[in-house]
Amino acid sequence: MTFLNYIPNSTIIYNKSGERMIKFLKYISTFIVLALCVTNISAQSKLSISGFVDGSYFYNNLNNYNTFGLDQVEVDLEKSFKKSASLRTDIEWINNGSGKLLPKIEQGYVTFSSEFFGSLKLTFGKFNAPIGFESLDPPDMYQYSHALVFDYGLPTNLTGLMLFSKLGSGFNLSAYICNGWDKNAALTKTKTFGARLEYSSEKWGDLHLSVIRGPQNSIEKNTRNVFDLDFTLTPVKKIIIGGELNYGTVKTETNTLNWNGFLLMSHCDITDYLGLTLRYGFFNDQNGIRLSNGLPEKRQAYTIAPTFSLGNGLSALLEFRLDVSDKNIFNQAGNNYRKSLLTMAFEVTYSF
Repeated sequence: MTFLNYIPNSTIIYNKSGERMIKFLKYISTFIVLALCVTNISAQSKLSISGFVDGSYFYNNLNNYNTFGLDQVEVDLEKSFKKSASLRTDIEWINNGSGKLLPKIEQGYVTFSSEFFGSLKLTFGKFNAPIGFESLDPPDMYQYSHALVFDYGLPTNLTGLMLFSKLGSGFNLSAYICNGWDKNAALTKTKTFGARLEYSSEKWGDLHLSVIRGPQNSIEKNTRNVFDLDFTLTPVKKIIIGGELNYGTVKTETNTLNWNGFLLMSHCDITDYLGLTLRYGFFNDQNGIRLSNGLPEKRQAYTIAPTFSLGNGLSALLEFRLDVSDKNIFNQAGNNYRKSLLTMAFEVTYSF
């Protein structure tokens, strides 16, 4: 039913539909103005524009639920000002699980540097959390889903101030202060602190040691501590081996609650067009504070994902994933809970 079909019915329905139409026109107008501004700025100042479009087909075996979906659209804008500063903004539209694409600013920060301070760089704003093995966005991933450690043991984005410095001999150090885990604003007396020590070898790969500590949120004053070690090995040109160890605690007034987990993965480019990813993940939520069900639980995840490079920024993959828990926590139709969940996804991503 179109907007015009509502007119003969009632004034209330008409008004609501009219308000929706006005809001829709505002969004379209804002998008057009933004697009024109971006085009104008890009033509004048060499603004770098990149991004991706990501869609999928998803299925799980508990109730034969399956759906096609546009999962995410992202546009990244980056501009450098001489050699002293750069600006980056990542604008994304993400599927919220019900089919609606909601706008969100994934990143928005300014980076400052100066020859006087050598390799020291200062980043101010909202940025991807410098912790963990897996990347956040589909073009940088080797499979459709994230590991258990990524979903339950780490933050994704931080808002605050970060310093980065090259230490020499392949070592780098990042240190930051922020509002907390995925908090764009947090009116708390105590902030969250973190650091990441990196070692990079062109021959063997990378090794990262990260720590983050701070209050859980503005309501609960509990202190959350996470220690994370991840590595990437490249023993052969077309083979990548990755791993991560994660340990976290939450200190309350009466007790210390903790969790631990790890992942191990490998990806092999069999040909220029075909690859294969294998991944195993484990998460031990022994106090029931991270896996969103409030129960002490141990969970495992087995993933296999053939990948396809189609050229010109286009890629696709298949993922088969089996999650197994020691508790009946996966809800089947009719409130029949099971210990395992099998999912399948087909994903297509275009990067530009």
